[in-house]
Formats: sequence, C-alpha cells, structure tokens
Amino acid sequence: MTGSPLDSWDAVPWSPVPNINKVVQVFFEHITGPNPNLCPGFAPGRRSYFLSLAYPDIIPAVPLMEELSYDGNAKAPNVPSLGYVAAQVVALCRNTLLSIIYTIRTVSQGGLFPDDGEEAALALMNLGIRMGCEYIDVEISWSAKLQDAVEATKGASQIIASWHDWSGNMRWDGADVREKYARAAEFGDIVKIIGKANTVADNFTLQLSTSEMTSKPLIAINMGQARQKSRILNTILTPVTYPSLYTKATPGQLSVAEIQRVLHLLGLLLKKRFYLFGSPISQSMSPTIYNTGFETLGLPYHHDLYETEVIDEKIKEILKSPDFGGASVTIPLKLDIVPLLDGVSPAAKLIGAVNTIVVRTTEDCTRTLHGDNTDWMGIAACIKERLSRCTKSLVIGGGGTSRAAVYALHNLGATTIYLYNRTRSTAEK
Repeated sequence: MTGSPLDSWDAVPWSPVPNINKVVQVFFEHITGPNPNLCPGFAPGRRSYFLSLAYPDIIPAVPLMEELSYDGNAKAPNVPSLGYVAAQVVALCRNTLLSIIYTIRTVSQGGLFPDDGEEAALALMNLGIRMGCEYIDVEISWSAKLQDAVEATKGASQIIASWHDWSGNMRWDGADVREKYARAAEFGDIVKIIGKANTVADNFTLQLSTSEMTSKPLIAINMGQARQKSRILNTILTPVTYPSLYTKATPGQLSVAEIQRVLHLLGLLLKKRFYLFGSPISQSMSPTIYNTGFETLGLPYHHDLYETEVIDEKIKEILKSPDFGGASVTIPLKLDIVPLLDGVSPAAKLIGAVNTIVVRTTEDCTRTLHGDNTDWMGIAACIKERLSRCTKSLVIGGGGTSRAAVYALHNLGATTIYLYNRTRSTAEK
C-alpha cells in the first residue's frame, strides 16, 4: 500500500450493504468477547474460504464489497506499511461484516516486509488486534518474544501461525513438517503450512501426511505448477479469488465456484434437490432465487416447487429420497408436515408451525429431518436493524405469522405485546 494516512475517517467511503448499527455491534461484541466475529466453524464436512484482496489500496474497491462478500468467509488484505493500514482496515470494516485476516508477510516467506523488522511488525500486529481484526497471521519464523506478545494481547482474535516454504525442498512426509506443525500449534489457534508441489503426487503426499495433524485446525496448501489439487481438497480457510478482482493475489488461485464444480466432478460434492411445499405457490420466485445462487456458486443443486394442499405420497417419497437437501414449507402444510419429521426446534414447537426442513447427517451417515421456523428470525432481524431496544409492541393479525412475530418480540425483550385482530376468538387461540 502506498500513500499517506487519511486526514479524516469520514473520507473512507461506505457501501450500502452493512447497517451502521450492525457494524458497531459486530465490532464491540468481537473486541469485548461475548460474540467473536469468527468463521462459523471448522467441523468435518464443512468448508471455509478467504478471499485474497490483491489491491494496493482497498478504498477504490469499496463499491465491489457487496459482490465480493458473496464468495468467502473472510477477507485477507496484505499489510505492508503502518501509515495507511488503519484507513484500509476501517474501509473493510465499514463495508463488510466478514472476518478480516490480517497478514504481514516477510520477504523470506514470499512477501515484501523486511525480515529484520520485528519491532515494526509487532506494532502493526497490535494495531490489527486493537482495530478488531478477527485473525492475525503470525509467522513461526518470528522470535518467541513476538509470538508471546501477540498471544498475550490478542483478545478474542485468533492467531494463524504460518510457515511458507518456497524452495520446493520441504517434504510433506518429512520430520520438518511435523516439527513446524508442533511449533505453530503451541501458540496458534490455526496452523497454516504452505509448501511447493513439484509433481501432482506431492498433493497426495500432503493429504496423507497432514491427516494425522489434528490438534489444531490446519490450512495445508501447495504452490507451484502442480498445486491445484491441494487447493481443491483443503477445507479450512482456502484462499480464493473472484472474477471482479483486477488481479489474483497468487497465480493459479481458484474461485469458490470453480472449486465446488471440481469437487462435484470428483464425487465429493453430491447433487441435492430442494423444494417449496404448499399451495398456492405457482408464482413463487424461490426457484429463480435459489437456482441462480446455486449456479453462481458452482453448486450441483436444484430447487423445485411441489404444489399440494395435503400431505400426499409424493411428499413422503421426496423426503425419503437420498438427494433431498431440504425444503421450505408454506400454507397449508406448516402443521401437517410435523409428523413426518424426526424433530422440531423449540421455536417451531412454541410458534406451532414449521416453515423450514433441514437435513442433518451424523458421522455414521444417518439422515434425520429437522423442522424449524425462520419467520421469527427474519422479523427479529428487521426490528434489530431499526431499533436499539424494544419494550412495547403491537402485532396486527392473529394468524401463524403473528405467532412468529410475538415470539420474535418476546426474544427481543418486549415486556408488553398488544395483539389486534378482527375476531377475538382467533386471537386468543
């Protein structure tokens, strides 16, 4: 990054995406600890990505933040100088709610930061922590003194302890990789080891050798001409690019869509079918919305409508199908669908209606169908965007959505909820 610090934070532009109250809430809940803004998790079967931003200056890219935010779980700006970095972090925080991976890459590790600039590096890392960056990349080549200092002050942020070998001499099945993993795992919350693939077989060696490194989440990727397979099979914070970026941070980076299309071809991402059940639904935009999203993200999924006013044999067949991925449920089936499910959420039970069916798969591949109600979540989210607190409320209507609204208001702390309906008997049910 080049340039001088901004004279005023007001000069940092906003995109229209995040709500200011939400931005402030996410920041303070992260730095104070009750709700750190971290990636959802690294459980088996789940994947996470980070979008590598190759911009020397983030601010001109602010108009793209909404589009770029669709293609990752975190964003990773590189941090080469102290003078401009604060404005860059502010620009990101103001315009996306995704986590930030804060990286200072030294020359010996493939970056531009001086290897002997430890004091300046520590100052930059402390700045990143104070500004609420969720992940701080700390190379294991730095001294134990720096590592201890960052670990002592990191707060709710997490350390990615990293090592990059650009020589091509590191062997994934060698003792040096196990030693570097152990060193990184001592102080890092996540371990990142980057090697170089001289042949395609080196990617298979990576997968086999790192399968036993489980004490900390591991990002293990190869560079070099034969690197692509390691990027496709890595599951934790895989670096990706996006078509709108003017350049790739690293040659050969793939997009999320490209990775997921290859995973499908390899048999690692199976076809699924999603549905909307109910009537009348012929004018629903759900298939257009979902199928556009699936295509954009490279997912081998498809969304269909199944219009019916009763629970018939066709619905039962769909629910039992191995490729059933989930469904939305609308009138008049929100109650009738419940007996076909293995369980429902506490919210759905209290509201008395299911509008979402989620497929859950256990480690032994047992499939169960779980019913939930998301109406109240949407209502609560809309209220929280506009009100800092809610004490007295009025709900108009006595139908199923009204029950969800009452539940949402209760969860938001409303002490008095008025219900207005044309017929008193319906409202009292």
